[in-house]
Amino acid sequence: MDARVLAFRFMCVTEHRAAHVYRMCRRVLGHREARRESRAVWSDAYELLVVLTIDSETFAASLRRRVIAAERGSAMTEYKRGVAA
Repeated sequence: MDARVLAFRFMCVTEHRAAHVYRMCRRVLGHREARRESRAVWSDAYELLVVLTIDSETFAASLRRRVIAAERGSAMTEYKRGVAA
């Protein structure tokens, strides 16, 4: 899966805010927290997600697992709603 597509899919399924995802990416890169991280927007988080996904197979695999799990959960919820209706 392309790194940009994986990053976008992760942003769509995560329950975290952009600032949290941005901080997570910076921690993976080894940076300490800074004040500007609380003002991070999705474009900032997206850029770091793409870079980390390209650079680290392990990080990409963890994102892929999270996306698949979230999509399965979403599909199951939709299925249950359809059965109950």
